[in-house]
Amino acid sequence: MFTVVFNSRASNISYRLVFEPCPCWRKSEGDWLINLNPKNPQYEKGGVRKLIDQEKLKHHFEDKKECIIIIHHEGYGDYEDLRVLEDDLVDEEFNVQICSFPKKDR
Repeated sequence: MFTVVFNSRASNISYRLVFEPCPCWRKSEGDWLINLNPKNPQYEKGGVRKLIDQEKLKHHFEDKKECIIIIHHEGYGDYEDLRVLEDDLVDEEFNVQICSFPKKDR
């Protein structure tokens, strides 16, 4: 699972990319927004554009588009999904930083 935090004019806006098992954008725990690929459990390019369009985010960003991807080690989504998500954000002209919470030993 990943959280994407966008730096916007008004305030930071965050969305979770969860895999249930297909990738879906969520705003909060119970707030499902977009099922990106109902037939494929992998993240595919174009998911960021769908989120921007659905949430009408285009005008929230100033000239400098920035975001952070937070990696959560629980849930689904692998490093290939992360790579495609990062490429997708870069294609939408975002400056991307990636950070990770420490993995919990159980």
